[in-house]
Amino acid sequence: MVMRKAARKPEQLDALELFRILDRRAGTTPVADEARIEAVIDQLRTGLRAALGRASTVHGWRAQAHFAGLVVALDACELLVTLDSGEVFMDGGDIKLPDYLLVTKAGEKLLVEVKNIPPGRGLGQVVLSAGEMAALRRYEALAGGELHIAVLFSALHQWALVPCDAFRLDAGTSKYVISGEDALKVSTLGNQLGDFILGVEPPLAVTVTPDAGEPITLEPDGTWTFTVGSVALSAGGRAPLQGDASRLALRLYLYGAWADEMHADTNPDGTLRALVFTASPDSPTPGQGFEIVTTLSALYQRWMDGVTRSGATIYGLQVPTTPGMLTALLPVGLSDPDLPLWQFRLSPG
Repeated sequence: MVMRKAARKPEQLDALELFRILDRRAGTTPVADEARIEAVIDQLRTGLRAALGRASTVHGWRAQAHFAGLVVALDACELLVTLDSGEVFMDGGDIKLPDYLLVTKAGEKLLVEVKNIPPGRGLGQVVLSAGEMAALRRYEALAGGELHIAVLFSALHQWALVPCDAFRLDAGTSKYVISGEDALKVSTLGNQLGDFILGVEPPLAVTVTPDAGEPITLEPDGTWTFTVGSVALSAGGRAPLQGDASRLALRLYLYGAWADEMHADTNPDGTLRALVFTASPDSPTPGQGFEIVTTLSALYQRWMDGVTRSGATIYGLQVPTTPGMLTALLPVGLSDPDLPLWQFRLSPG
């Protein structure tokens, strides 16, 4: 069965919980007093503006939301629950709630803390303070489950799911660290959550053919104006794709890692036959017969980035994710001789 979202009314119940926590006039006036409501809304407005004004907070929150969306898109779990919210009381040493509790379809219980590596740091080190690691580990000991750190390497749109045991304590800084390269090597995103690598024969091509019955004009600035007659997807110079294969090829073209370019295919008299958009790897491997185009998780992240930001401007923390949308790209039985697929699921090394 595909995951589904539990029915809730966050605009009422989450708002009521925030009211309970932020209300400072308990016992003075009726609970529905407008002045009390406005006082809480003022606190919320001030806090929200402060949070949205800190770029690190916004990007970290986006990464957290995107990871949950990725899990749902992969249809990877029996259960996903947000943990890091609400009030926490503890006895003894500090604890830190991870961001999520996951129960995989294999029955594994994962506690996941999400970290974002900014674009400027590339495949940089993942670092947790000794205090944060100890607080997360204490929650793990109390609640059960296996603690993992989900890392988004923003510059690469690449996710890794790193078991906490893979981190080492740096004696010089007293912090827990793992390199970006090692994080990807030990990542369990494939074997625990169903991510995998996709390869196809390059190039991926999108051919846009004008409607010959409508005007086709070459503008002075070199652009073509026309009415679209048809759009066809192909791979490796083969025949146009149909159905599920065409839909998959379009997503790989739009959200894969290959660079794209466009050229105008013209008739001998200079009129436009078609605009052809192609995507190819920068450094193809001679004799291999196929090239890696993306992972499912990176495809999802490129899509999510494309719809929630433009350059440095953030337009949303997340958009709704359809459960199983990534696995739906590869329905059981998908087989098209014009789109040979290579699929690899990596296990930790």
